[in-house]
Amino acid sequence: MVHPWLREVRSAVMPSVWLPRSMEVSNHRLGLLYRSLQLLMVALVATILWEGRSYIKSEEPVGSVTQWLEADPKAYEAQVQEDFAKDLCRHPERYDYVYSPMWRYTGYSCVEVKRGDRFRKEGSMSVYIPLSFVETRERLRPLPPGAGAGGDCEAQGEACASGWRRRPVRGVSDASAACECIEDAYYLVVGQQAFDLHLEHYYELTMPPPVPSSRQHSGASCDTDRWWCEDREAKGELLSVFALQTEMGAERRIGEPFLSPSPIHFSVSEVLSLAGFSLDGFNNDTLGNSLRCDHPQADPAACRPDAAPYPLLRMTGAEIKVSLSYYNEQLHPRNLGLRPHRGPLCVIRLRVLPVWSSRPTTDCEHPRQISEVQSDCVSRYYYGVSITFDTQGRFGYFDLVQLLLTIGATLSYFTLPGVIVYFLAIYCLGPVSTFYKSSVVEGLRADEELCRMVCSAVSLSHSFRSVADKEGQLTHERVLAEVNEAFSGMEGVDLPVMAQLTELVCDRLGGKVGPDRGVLLPQFVQSGARTRSSATVRALFDQARRRWPFEYMFAPRSQLRSKTVSFARSEAGGFDEEALRQAVQRQKSRAVLMNINDLEGDNSAYMIVHRTNI
Repeated sequence: MVHPWLREVRSAVMPSVWLPRSMEVSNHRLGLLYRSLQLLMVALVATILWEGRSYIKSEEPVGSVTQWLEADPKAYEAQVQEDFAKDLCRHPERYDYVYSPMWRYTGYSCVEVKRGDRFRKEGSMSVYIPLSFVETRERLRPLPPGAGAGGDCEAQGEACASGWRRRPVRGVSDASAACECIEDAYYLVVGQQAFDLHLEHYYELTMPPPVPSSRQHSGASCDTDRWWCEDREAKGELLSVFALQTEMGAERRIGEPFLSPSPIHFSVSEVLSLAGFSLDGFNNDTLGNSLRCDHPQADPAACRPDAAPYPLLRMTGAEIKVSLSYYNEQLHPRNLGLRPHRGPLCVIRLRVLPVWSSRPTTDCEHPRQISEVQSDCVSRYYYGVSITFDTQGRFGYFDLVQLLLTIGATLSYFTLPGVIVYFLAIYCLGPVSTFYKSSVVEGLRADEELCRMVCSAVSLSHSFRSVADKEGQLTHERVLAEVNEAFSGMEGVDLPVMAQLTELVCDRLGGKVGPDRGVLLPQFVQSGARTRSSATVRALFDQARRRWPFEYMFAPRSQLRSKTVSFARSEAGGFDEEALRQAVQRQKSRAVLMNINDLEGDNSAYMIVHRTNI
């Protein structure tokens, strides 16, 4: 005999599957909504796969860029003459600007700087173009001999346009005071709009087979020993295209693409113009000019109603961020309106930021030692266009694992139509929702479940006795006769099919196949009533059983206790088993008498009918 615990283990480890139970509701309108939502989810998942390219695994190539500035000598000379003729050089006082009492930009004049000062490279990834500068000459001299503590610095033999003034000397020098001369000059640099930025760039991506590797240069063909294409058969050269980014993140292509090998260049002034800025225009992204009389912090005694509202862009400078992004054919951006290209693509994204861009420099002839009082220094505070570069990119390749992960992540979207339709059907259809809810949401109480089990068992017991023989068995032939009565009107269900069905049912109910033995009452009731196991029912009412800790906390004990007393109790508080046996015996005897009376009544009725027929 198999131990009950081993039976439970066997049923748990046996190969079986759990299928969710579903209910089909006949409602064409909800059905149409459900199918429409399913189609919408399919379209959404397809969009995620296609637009997000979630089936692709990406790798980042390593990129590098080389940049420099060039200007045609004739074009530069013409630009210098044009700038000198502009209003900002002829009447620079109209563009005076005051940011604060300390930062004043007045008294400008135009100047052409030396060739070596027209631009500078700051490392390998930055270029700076000065547009204006403040030149400050600072001279420090000891007090004239015999001047004493109250000596006058005007006795200095050198001229000073702003005038000499005494300045205390603190720190490492023995002198207590010195004479200081500070002279400021403001200049606008002409001719800078003639410069074009030239660059060469390349990328390199080495991948293990079967993923293809590639290494391409903007100035060389990829079909060489040093540079090689990603697709040797297609021989797709590197295509470079410029795109201008806005403050909101949108981008649009500018200019024509450059296919390797070809030189790449763009005009700084044209980029500023496409971004909505001009070197001769104002920078509205900073504080207004406090020199104007309508400014909140203007000085009424020194304000000017005709002053410019904002500083010139030449006075503040700007930043141009250049980002080189490399893509292979699988990840080409779709928002730039490019024709299909078999090779890799480099999108050179430009973003203009009208911010203050400055570079201070200082050059001192003296002092040679920090303790010297005498000094002669010239400092320049440049404002100009700072151009910085960075490289990035994504090369994508189809990856089955990535595709499966994406599909698994999007499966949850397909449950949303069911949730929406369920909510509408249960809560939003008025009285109809009441019927739907009663069919879908089934309440469960332990006492009600036991009541249903007992009522069903009693009903089945009565039904069994009505068709069983004198020995209390339901023979196979009687089952076959009842099946024949029940299925006689079904098309295609003949006697052989009924016989197979009878044998299957009797075997499942525990009756041996053959004429010797039929189905007994316990098996019939247990199968028809779907009752719980006897061990479960016995454990519910076993007062001596050890209970789990959570059973004390959450089991509904009130649902397992009767509020009325129907049977006699013993002195110990339990049921009187002898009294229970007598009650059962009385009911069995009564049932036998009722069956005899029924038989006699049937015989009398038969005799009456028989005599009537005669």
